[in-house]
This record gives sequence, structure tokens and C-alpha cells, in this order.
Amino acid sequence: MCDVILAGVSRPLSPLIDAAALAARLGDPALRVFDATAHISRPPGVKGLQVASGRPDYERAHIPGAAFVDLAGELSDPDAELPFTLPDAERFAAAAGRLSIGTDSEVVVYAHLPG
Repeated sequence: MCDVILAGVSRPLSPLIDAAALAARLGDPALRVFDATAHISRPPGVKGLQVASGRPDYERAHIPGAAFVDLAGELSDPDAELPFTLPDAERFAAAAGRLSIGTDSEVVVYAHLPG
């Protein structure tokens, strides 16, 4: 559990949700569910990591009502040396707005695992 402060109100919020609890909440207008699948590889002879979108996985199957979010492209700093570096507050807020995440939103992010 951790305390999350939203709109000036502190409340306990678990960082995890199980499938049954999520299923019971689907359709809640405050809930935003995102598939953030990304495929990370280190091809021989290539410096650093390569990141490919997991959108095809999302298009094959996803939690009902979930949207796809390109974690590397939309929610990361494009100028950072390392992939998935948190962007500055302004860029993050702009992305959150495009994703319809507001101060009253509860957000669930998941990803498909390889295999």
C-alpha cells in the first residue's frame, strides 16, 4: 500500500489489482486501463536496446475497454540516453491529457509477456 494524493486528498492505494477486482471495476468512468506492451531486444552488433511497439499484441487481444499506450513513444523522454526515462512534468501532463487521464482517474497499466 502507498498513500496517493489526488486533488489534495491523501488515500491509501494498492499498487496492484487482481483480475477479479479489475473485472468488477470495468466500466467505471474513473478507471483508465492501458496496455503498455513493448518488445525490448538487444540485437548483436547494435549498441543499446531496441524497443518495438506492442500494438500488434494489443490488437490481437486486450482487456475490454483498455486503450494502447506507447510507453516508449508517449510516456518517455525522447532525448534521454536510456529508454523509458520519465519525461518532464509538462510532457507527462500533455500525454496524460491526450490519454484522458485526469486528477480523478485511477489508472491500471499492464503488458503482455513474451511467450
